[in-house]
Amino acid sequence: MKAIIIVVIILNLVFCFACAKVSAESDKAIKQFNDNEISESSKHQIKEEWTVIKNDIIIGIDHGWSMMKTVTQVFVTGVKEITTTPALFGDVLEYDGKYYKIGTVRQEVKDTKVEDDSFYLLTLAAVAKELKKRGLSDAKVFLAVGLPLTRFGAERNNFIKYLTKNKRVDFRYENEAYHIEIDDVAVFPQCYAAVVDKIPTMAKKTLVVDIGSWTIDIMPVINKSPDESKCVTVPRGLITCMRSINEQCVRQLNGEVDETEIQNIMRYGRFDIDDEYLAMIK
Repeated sequence: MKAIIIVVIILNLVFCFACAKVSAESDKAIKQFNDNEISESSKHQIKEEWTVIKNDIIIGIDHGWSMMKTVTQVFVTGVKEITTTPALFGDVLEYDGKYYKIGTVRQEVKDTKVEDDSFYLLTLAAVAKELKKRGLSDAKVFLAVGLPLTRFGAERNNFIKYLTKNKRVDFRYENEAYHIEIDDVAVFPQCYAAVVDKIPTMAKKTLVVDIGSWTIDIMPVINKSPDESKCVTVPRGLITCMRSINEQCVRQLNGEVDETEIQNIMRYGRFDIDDEYLAMIK
């Protein structure tokens, strides 16, 4: 049977929506618990997990190399320190006595996401944006985050330690004060997390392809079960594609195109640039 190829583009918020389902799934588990529909061992596990998250604000965050995504927000993974007190506080994070501009130009790709404080600061900004949407400034939060499929096992523990290095955090975002307590962090393999609720409906052989900013995750699903032995993570995502486009633009047209313009052409098919550059990108 011919494989069905499912492409999960990074700008889609499927992963974050999946993370937001944690609360609903917990409610379902508690109902099963009370109705004696599950085993005693499963009851014990559910009881422990429910104790952790029942009073938390659950926030799903996709830490991309180009974009940070939550269920309601998408913003560039840019973070740059401002050395003086800013005159304007739009997209400004104040943490540990320092000011940071969030957004603008994306940061450069590194070997891992825990090499410096960039993704920690971006996480605080993402949490602030989500809490503001919910009318909150003081909350106990449960973070649901992701890592590339084949690097999940190697990087999971370090990412959890990185995000939980301060259990209680006070900071300001856009000049509004926030106090959060990070109760716990759950890390999911990104490609799998995006489609886990669709697997029961998949064909006998399905190939799931998650195209991210830096990596492409490829996950075969055979008989409705992911085959981890054949999963592949390839460092050939959108950033590599945009670099290749600009290499050709420089070589043939002696100029470059801003990444945001390339992304708009990818998304909408057109942007207000010279036709020769547009043809090169397409």
